[in-house]
Amino acid sequence: MNIILNKISNYYGKKNVVNFIAHFFVFQIVFFALLGGFIKTHFSVDTYTVFYTMDSLPTMYSIMGRFLTAELFQIFNILNINVVTYQIIFMILGISVCALTAQVFYHALKDILHDKNNFSRILVSIVLCLSIFIGGLALFPELFFPFQISLLCIAIGFLLVTKNKTKLGILFAILSLFIYQVWFPIFIWLFFVHAILIRKINIVKAILYSALIYIVGFASNYGMIKIYSHVKNVNINERANISSIHTVFEQIQYIPAKIYDIFITSFQHFPKYYLISILIILLLFLFFSLFKYKQQFKKNSFAFTTAIAILMAIFIPLIPFLIGKGAWMADRYVLATGTIIGLIYFLFLLLKLNKYIEWSMACFITVIIIAMGINFYKESNLIIITNKFDENLIQKYTNAIEKYENNTGITVTNIQFAKDLSMKYCKVDQCRGTLTLSSFSTTWSDDDAFNYYNRQKKNHFTEINTLDDSFCKQKNWDKYSDEQIIFYGHSALICV
Repeated sequence: MNIILNKISNYYGKKNVVNFIAHFFVFQIVFFALLGGFIKTHFSVDTYTVFYTMDSLPTMYSIMGRFLTAELFQIFNILNINVVTYQIIFMILGISVCALTAQVFYHALKDILHDKNNFSRILVSIVLCLSIFIGGLALFPELFFPFQISLLCIAIGFLLVTKNKTKLGILFAILSLFIYQVWFPIFIWLFFVHAILIRKINIVKAILYSALIYIVGFASNYGMIKIYSHVKNVNINERANISSIHTVFEQIQYIPAKIYDIFITSFQHFPKYYLISILIILLLFLFFSLFKYKQQFKKNSFAFTTAIAILMAIFIPLIPFLIGKGAWMADRYVLATGTIIGLIYFLFLLLKLNKYIEWSMACFITVIIIAMGINFYKESNLIIITNKFDENLIQKYTNAIEKYENNTGITVTNIQFAKDLSMKYCKVDQCRGTLTLSSFSTTWSDDDAFNYYNRQKKNHFTEINTLDDSFCKQKNWDKYSDEQIIFYGHSALICV
């Protein structure tokens, strides 16, 4: 260890090593403070199923193009490590990797923003990877760690580009696609801004380079999905299936609604107009600062680059949605769009500014980060409350089953779930998009949640789909009633 530290010290200098260690602890403390609430055990609608079907995840992630994540889960299966059982450990790892990613961004931006104060450089590094939608990401503890590795690859790729190792940097960015595709747009628009404003590349060339990186990256990922699905003889994931040009035009009609969800409702993670209000204020800071430039050509170039970069940040994450089937798009699919706050702040810091304006902007960004941290704790608590609601409801169903078994001597082995006339998917007062969905909101999680909360008392129930559920469709309960569970010999119909 001493030999390694001595080599690092000789290469970077002792002062830089001390700074590296100091920044490491700063970023770790910040991200644990912001995301610490998610360390507590919590379940999404998918987590219950993951608990019982770890062995199927490598195939599932492979047909989505997340081949490196699939290999990671294959290793976990070999080592008999269930990520749900050890989710606290994996959440801690995910938060640590998130902090490390911010540190990599910091070193990538250090030379670019060399004339800025250290506090501002730290802030921009944090907001680049602290997406406004990260609550939707942390909802899935089984994926939080791979998500963050993907973002780390993006940060490393950008760092390499800033160190004039562009080809290797692009390779790292493309590598991130095989872990999780959502972060890739961050690299594209960071690369674009870096190429134009720092490396002085012609705007047309920068657009062509960026488009080429995007096309090559996703084409290679999609090509491997097709090869894998053919070799393994499995169906390709429908959201990764380019069916026809007609599908693209069909999906375009949903784009305005998706942009509205992102910028106006924030997928219910934040109050309405929260994100758009922040962006307007940031842009006012940015455009006010542009007036400081005396050279009209430079001013126009910067303004045009900013506009193109922001449009890229909005539309690039939506491109995979255009080519996929169906209008559904989860909040975690647009995480890259949430980091547009970091992009605008980065653009702002590239300008030569009055120190009072800089500190005003820094204070504003600090308030945003604190507000996001407070909100993340609220979201983590809402997830746990939703889980508790399901646990309590399932306990009532279990008590009814035990009472039936004691009275009749018949053991219930099969269950079937059916929704009543108006199923309420959100079980808390403050709904948070996909965060606060009941486990009974999806067909793939209801029986696994039921079995999970009964694991100490009974063997697993087998879900069936043969009972007449018309009775449930005629009812509309707003609270639990014993009428909601109907017995048929060894089977039970549960009206949710």
